[in-house]
Amino acid sequence: MKLFQKHKQNERVVGLHNKLKDVGYDIQDLESEMNYMELERKVHEINKAKEEEGDSTSSQFRGKRSFPFRLPTAFLSKKKRRLPASSQSSSLSTDEDIVRQVTSILKQIKSIESKLKGETMLEELFDQITLNGVYDPREQHFTQNERVTTSSTNERKIYGRNDEIQRLIEFLTGPNFNNGNVSVVPIVGMGGIGKTTLAQFVFNDRVIKNHFDEKAWIYVSNHFDRCRITKEMLHVINPNVQCCSTSNLDFLERELQRHLTGKKFLLVLDDIWSDEWQWLLAPLQSSQAQIIKIIVTCRDPMVLRSIDETNKIILTGTT
Repeated sequence: MKLFQKHKQNERVVGLHNKLKDVGYDIQDLESEMNYMELERKVHEINKAKEEEGDSTSSQFRGKRSFPFRLPTAFLSKKKRRLPASSQSSSLSTDEDIVRQVTSILKQIKSIESKLKGETMLEELFDQITLNGVYDPREQHFTQNERVTTSSTNERKIYGRNDEIQRLIEFLTGPNFNNGNVSVVPIVGMGGIGKTTLAQFVFNDRVIKNHFDEKAWIYVSNHFDRCRITKEMLHVINPNVQCCSTSNLDFLERELQRHLTGKKFLLVLDDIWSDEWQWLLAPLQSSQAQIIKIIVTCRDPMVLRSIDETNKIILTGTT
């Protein structure tokens, strides 16, 4: 389901995807019920044949008990894969029940298909708008309920994080130990542990303010938009640049490189959910900036693929 893979944060698409999975479970349950009914019929035929055979030979075996063939206990007690709200709780008993269940499943599939067509049309419309150089409507459409973060903070002190604060400031103000002009410090930890708060506190520290020529705070989330992020970096470095009307990424990256020349630049990428953010590194590494330091906050360390994790800060609960 390409639409789901592309926009996992779209609540409507996610809901349709979950409904489709429920219908899949319904189909599996129906198949199991039908297999059971078929086996039950065969058992009934076997027992009936045995009864008829027993009647014809009853005079030869009077007084002996007969043991009719029964369904295996394990099969009778077999649980369904899942019982979603849309599925019937009672077992099927007649062909009419089967027809009714199949009809219900077909109606659900038709409804989901209709709604997916609407989402697909909306997606194509968004693509058209974006390609025509207008703003990307997905930015508001998919993130209107998200917890967007900024560099602003009311925290004057963070308790229990002195070591992390000192380590982060030393990294940001120190030289790059690699051969390039870009170095990254990841802040990793579970949700709500304080990654964003730590980054905000250091971002607003007086020493950091005096050390860097330019600073940019960008909230990324699970909707990674390379063009939007590049525009935001460029706008922070030079607000007078007229770049909002273009979505040409090559132009934006060249402008970014030009305005970074000779500067010390601090970039915070908050709430990273995939390793796509590393696409931002190439134009920064090939710029003539004096030094670029990047703070990334994330929950999953897998998004740091191919990044030197020597400076990684792992946050755990404070004591």
